[in-house]
Amino acid sequence: MTIGVTDEGDGESASATTIGINVAADQAPVLTAHATAASFTAGGSPVTIDPGITVTDADNPTLSLATVTIGNYVSGEDTLDYEAVSGITVTNSGGAYTFTGTGASPSDFTTELDSLAYYDGSSDPTTTPRTLSIVVTDGQGREKVSGTFSLTKGCGLRILGRIWDGHIARLKAATFIMC
Repeated sequence: MTIGVTDEGDGESASATTIGINVAADQAPVLTAHATAASFTAGGSPVTIDPGITVTDADNPTLSLATVTIGNYVSGEDTLDYEAVSGITVTNSGGAYTFTGTGASPSDFTTELDSLAYYDGSSDPTTTPRTLSIVVTDGQGREKVSGTFSLTKGCGLRILGRIWDGHIARLKAATFIMC
């Protein structure tokens, strides 16, 4: 861009000055994950997905949302636990969790996503492998899709058969299986 100034009174003009303006394209947020798999056993505690997730954005001080989706979601079984972070509200619709930021920084989203933990409250869970995918969107609508995390589910100890000792209700032997 070139700017010149002319004095209308006597018609003299000052030398023109050129100003360079660099317009950079918006950059997508960066989500870095470290874990690729987690194992869950029915009846166990929630399993933290990846406590080392980081979210950054070089050109936006705030992010608008993150979406975390459970692949092969089973209603009534699959749940994500998470830490409540100021400036981020959470909704869940059929295994798609939406974390909406109001003035929330990439650091706020890092805290939120670091806290994600998978839980299955069923005593006899569906053992179909689950996946978890994360999409982070900045205020300009740019998004970053992470890789997926595999969730392998076991069903804990189950008694297959019992042998009772006479008339006294005392368990003499049992067969257990881990599935």
